[in-house]
Amino acid sequence: VTIYSDNMSALQAVAKPRHQSGQAFIRHIARTIWNREGSGKYIRLAWIPSHAGVAGNEAADKLAATATSPGSRVATLPWFQGKFRSVVGRVNRAQQIARPISEWTTGRHLKMVDAALPGKHVR
Repeated sequence: VTIYSDNMSALQAVAKPRHQSGQAFIRHIARTIWNREGSGKYIRLAWIPSHAGVAGNEAADKLAATATSPGSRVATLPWFQGKFRSVVGRVNRAQQIARPISEWTTGRHLKMVDAALPGKHVR
């Protein structure tokens, strides 16, 4: 069986679950794959580009959105509730915190932090 995904970071996370501390959802996927391989059924993960005319990709995106909407069977599974949302929340918070800090090291935001910094003419 080959599972195609346009989400490269998700495929990388499943390939190296030990590097994803505290992410029960990823470990659940990896454990399922390993259990299948132990019984002689192999699962291959493959990346495909998103929105590039790959047959079935747009339909899969719509099905995924439907499956994760409130009231769907997937959204009500016990391992899905809370755990996946907490992972997304942690990633979003980390990105919100990291973005302004990275912008402050160079460029126009640096002047907002310290207007007394020297200009380009000072070495």
